[in-house]
Amino acid sequence: MYANILGGNIKALRKFYGETQEQLGEILGMEKNTISSYECGRTEPDKETLERLARHYGVFTDILLSYDLTGLPRIDLEDVFQWSENFYCYFPILTSKKAMANEHFEVALKLHKEVFYTFQKVQIEKCLNSIVSCCHEYRESLEDEDSKLCASANLLGFYHMIIGSIEICIELMEEKTALGASIISYLNYNWDEFNRSLREAYDVVSKIHGSFSERTRFIEELIINLRSTREWHELGDYYFGLHFMMGFAADSLDCITNLFTGLSIISTFERLGNPYCREFNKI
Repeated sequence: MYANILGGNIKALRKFYGETQEQLGEILGMEKNTISSYECGRTEPDKETLERLARHYGVFTDILLSYDLTGLPRIDLEDVFQWSENFYCYFPILTSKKAMANEHFEVALKLHKEVFYTFQKVQIEKCLNSIVSCCHEYRESLEDEDSKLCASANLLGFYHMIIGSIEICIELMEEKTALGASIISYLNYNWDEFNRSLREAYDVVSKIHGSFSERTRFIEELIINLRSTREWHELGDYYFGLHFMMGFAADSLDCITNLFTGLSIISTFERLGNPYCREFNKI
């Protein structure tokens, strides 16, 4: 039974990412015939190979062994990159007359928009200085009560979009996952060069917030700033869900559990009429 499920899942995932049996065999260091044998259920991969397959496709071994994935269509990277066109929906940039009276907020807002535009072009290395400056200016504007809430909201969007995207991409590149390889091929980038630019970006943004625990505490403070007000609590609830989805929560859960926890939170708030959560699920 397991062999039939596993074989079908290997084939489904391979086709989902547009790989041939030869390409998957090359990645695993084996012949095409061995991959074919796995997919037909004639033989089963050993434990080490099974774990390598799971890492390559970004799933748990239990999913490979127990869940039917044969209905997966082939991945469309046009859809994957469609998210960049919705930056302003996922991570809204907000302002007010009072906030704009703060010079730090005004500078941060301009940098924020520039960074979003550059990120849409997947040109991370071109906006590293702007990322640092933007965060610094927003932090300064947190000290002003007139700009505190707008700065909190925009910093949450900025952190989740910039740092979250970089960390997810680094994980995809380091594990040499099928999705990472598909993205590299789609963008026509060199794997090592893209990985280096991601690492450089991560080193830069890491200096902004310090350790993971320091960053988590800071983000949670920003969320509390919003959730404690009547006007901004819905946006705070939305970022509370994203906080889990992007792996920013300070817990011991694995990334998949955090992802589904975040999705569950956002869906719950959507049912309660949260417009940000409704827009997120619509996209």
